[in-house]
Amino acid sequence: MDEFDWVKSFAESSYGTVSDALPPPVDPKHLDTLSPTTSRGSFASFVCHVTNLERQLRSFSPIVLDDSSTVRNMGRILGQGKTFMVKHAQWVRDVKEPPLDVALKEIIPNLEESSGNSSSFSGSSRLARNDWKEILFEIRALLHEPIRYHPNLIRLLGIQWGLSPISESTYPVLIMEYASLGTFATLQASSDPLPFSVKQKLCYDVGRGLSALHACGIVHGDMKHENVLIVPVKEPLSNLLYTAKLADFGGAVMDMTPWESRKMETWTWPFQAPEITNDQRLSKDEMMLTDVYSFGLLVWRAFEDGEGFVSLPGAAQDAIDEDKRSLSARKATQSFNSTALASIRDYARIRGISERCVDTIAYTILNTVRLKPGDRDLVKAQAALRGLGPGHIPKYLNFVKKKNEELAASEARRAPGQHGITRDALALFLGRNGDDVDLQDNIPGFRPRLNEPNPEELLFEPERLKTILTWDQQRQMLDEMKVAANGLADSSRGLFEINKTVAAFYVFQSYLHEFGTTFNANEAVQWLSKASSNDDSHEDTDYLAQAWLWRISRALDVTIDIAPERLQSLLRLS
Repeated sequence: MDEFDWVKSFAESSYGTVSDALPPPVDPKHLDTLSPTTSRGSFASFVCHVTNLERQLRSFSPIVLDDSSTVRNMGRILGQGKTFMVKHAQWVRDVKEPPLDVALKEIIPNLEESSGNSSSFSGSSRLARNDWKEILFEIRALLHEPIRYHPNLIRLLGIQWGLSPISESTYPVLIMEYASLGTFATLQASSDPLPFSVKQKLCYDVGRGLSALHACGIVHGDMKHENVLIVPVKEPLSNLLYTAKLADFGGAVMDMTPWESRKMETWTWPFQAPEITNDQRLSKDEMMLTDVYSFGLLVWRAFEDGEGFVSLPGAAQDAIDEDKRSLSARKATQSFNSTALASIRDYARIRGISERCVDTIAYTILNTVRLKPGDRDLVKAQAALRGLGPGHIPKYLNFVKKKNEELAASEARRAPGQHGITRDALALFLGRNGDDVDLQDNIPGFRPRLNEPNPEELLFEPERLKTILTWDQQRQMLDEMKVAANGLADSSRGLFEINKTVAAFYVFQSYLHEFGTTFNANEAVQWLSKASSNDDSHEDTDYLAQAWLWRISRALDVTIDIAPERLQSLLRLS
């Protein structure tokens, strides 16, 4: 057997096997009921969305890997949660270059609540649908350009497709930046207490990454040490040898309107804000403030060398329910902030930490670990961690307010449709070539609103996808597109709904290009006719379908039943 398991992009139906002996995540008897074409939620929407994202970035660096790129699985498990397993690998992008250490992040199908009946569409796909939602959010967040090159957010380098070694189901694998120093939790657990300046810098890094997410309208939803990765700093300065990068966006919340409210679906005990435990519906801004609360708990924990908050009774994952209820009750009081302040002061007194350092952490806690969401302020916390004394922060806030007003006035003076190289465009160009990019200029509070990810755009490229996806995956996509085109899809199941006529046009393309099926002229024209049927829909594919229907039917020698008036209208379009 080879020393390494090799993971070759799209060249085989499997991307390798797990070298280490691991307990199966589900009872093996359930795996027999699943086929590669078992519905995985809105698989078609997922692929089309990722393809569109990839097209936007393709001219700079392909995101979806092809046969020219090889990844070898080193077998070492870096981490495992409910949804993902992360393994160490090496990516050979070019045989003339040394391999790059990367992290392979593969999805773990959660089938424990499945009905075990492959013919039951709803019962066997519910949990898989949740997995698709999480991994799509992760990809969308990490490929959004204001986030993609940020120095304090982990980078997505590529995507592979293949059969999972854990189950016979098709899932993508994310190729992520490798964090050679592990998580913030492992760093603090495996070393002597870090100097205060290092803790301060790492906490500031996390706040900086969180600020960028919030500016892009994204709620992280699971802020904790275990979701912060540590890498060597690019330019060492004194004893500041580490950079912290926020990771794991599978539980992210995005696409919320200002008037919309939701319940937080993803969080980890005991790091959630009190209002999450109370199962409240929250607006987008209120959800962001839950991140700020959890960030405060992270700072408290970091200051006390990985202990602090997590050492309280009831904080352990396996704590008894009574202790957990007691801790929840304490967090739901105004006095819990005082508990945090007393804890950090006791820690500082025992270890002889200076009052200036204590003031920095205390001010951060005072503006994050608060019962009332409106009392939380990430900008103030960032400013303190940046090194500003509490007495100087009000003046700083006035400075950054003026800076934002000047930027808004400058943008308002910009002529509509004006072209040319902008500051952001230049920064993102440098990011595509390897530089770090922070559109907020490492200034806490500057540019609190950046462009948000667009959830609507789809792209179907059957000729290209045929070289990437297996036949079973193509069949699965085709089946789902037919369901959507016939208006039979349950919108609650999908990641987002595909327009019926758009789905019909994609089915037409599938029959034309033999994507998941054999060529069939009659079927192609039938689906093109369906795609052209709605004059009130104004997608690009609607216009193409209406313009092409007569010409395609003539070219394929297929007779279509169409009224003369309708035919004249279509001929004008064509």
